[in-house]
Amino acid sequence: RPSISKITLNSKRSGKAKPKKAKRCRILKWEDFKAPLPELPNYYANNRWYITYTYNVYFGKNGTKITVNTECIFDEDNSWVDPSRKNDLALLKHEQGHLDIGYIAALELKRRILQEKLDPDTYRTQIDNIYQKTLAEYIEIEKLYDKETQNYLNQENQRKWDQIIVQKIIDLYEYWPKTV
Repeated sequence: RPSISKITLNSKRSGKAKPKKAKRCRILKWEDFKAPLPELPNYYANNRWYITYTYNVYFGKNGTKITVNTECIFDEDNSWVDPSRKNDLALLKHEQGHLDIGYIAALELKRRILQEKLDPDTYRTQIDNIYQKTLAEYIEIEKLYDKETQNYLNQENQRKWDQIIVQKIIDLYEYWPKTV
């Protein structure tokens, strides 16, 4: 199989050094894929990313105030590419699509949390459930992306997915991180 990108979405990070952040759909380069090639790879590249989130909830007499920050983190230490494929720009573009889907997942998580009517007694569980549901949904979207594009080999479907991804990022513009 050419290029299946495995994903990891976690709300917590281990004690490892923090990898590069993928803010506002950062553009990937092959140099970002720092992990060594496995012995018997089944595909040409492995793109790992995960989501982190933080939130503050204030329940007052005038209502509930929620602040949420989400990030899609590209994990370069666990992302790799077959060195013989580093000239394959179509493969790199496909891998960019995986990272962009991760970015969309982070924005969608933020949107869903902000739109939820939170209960003072159960809000932590509610937010965790939103995270789990979003995680499950975007894992399925990742699988569909690879299936429909045939891991980037079907360029017609790849172009369709590229348009879907761009439109979804535009649709979630109000949830983009604010710059200082």
